[in-house]
Amino acid sequence: MQGRALLIGNWKMNKTVEGSAGHARTLIRALEDWWDPKLVQVVLAPTALAIAAVGRILAGTDIAVAGQNLELGTEGALTGGISGYLLYEAGARWVIVGHSERRQHFAEDDALITEKVKAAWQAGLNAVVCIGETEAERNQGATERVVRQQLNLLLAGPLKGGLTIAYEPVWAIGSGRVPEPEEVAEIAAIIHGEVGARWPEAENRVAVLYGGSVNAKNLGGFLNQADVGGALIGGASLAAGEMAAMVRAAQQEGPRAR
Repeated sequence: MQGRALLIGNWKMNKTVEGSAGHARTLIRALEDWWDPKLVQVVLAPTALAIAAVGRILAGTDIAVAGQNLELGTEGALTGGISGYLLYEAGARWVIVGHSERRQHFAEDDALITEKVKAAWQAGLNAVVCIGETEAERNQGATERVVRQQLNLLLAGPLKGGLTIAYEPVWAIGSGRVPEPEEVAEIAAIIHGEVGARWPEAENRVAVLYGGSVNAKNLGGFLNQADVGGALIGGASLAAGEMAAMVRAAQQEGPRAR
């Protein structure tokens, strides 16, 4: 039996509001007549400036909108901050938390990321938490230790909302280098094992995605692994045709039922 794949396009700091709206319209046209949302769930994460515009265009479709980050709280004196509440009001229903670029450039640690997940849940958002090792950690054979450590605080409390975990090895992001699908499957199995040990009733509710230089050509290899439920897509999601090709690949390959 085929499971439902989850594909999230993370546009990062790309596209104007007008360009984002045009991209959304083009993707809708590219998917019409053949995309089955029961087999592939699609989420787009534009810049915060474009969430409302993209959300209006996607209203009435099965494509959801995500924020790329959030700050703690609801409203208040935090210049430049955007809370989960504001994201939700703008039309987002998902949010990416703890991406390696946030960890690296904004010094976000596991404690802050855990608090952000709680804030996302409080706002009614599905949280997509990114974890993964650096190249140095990989070379030291520390991948499993790093992954378990990054999950530790997150899984310490109760599950109170939608949660997806994206395994994104830092060395693969934007580099064109990708791990073997079997390597990703091993890490995905570890993640599922950790989730099952902490939240036995929720193990099958928490999807594990792969991210890092993923595209239409290599996506199928990851989705063919039993514990990989989809992908968090960066650069390849910026072209509507490539994103549509990945949806088609996911629909044809699909994640195997666990």
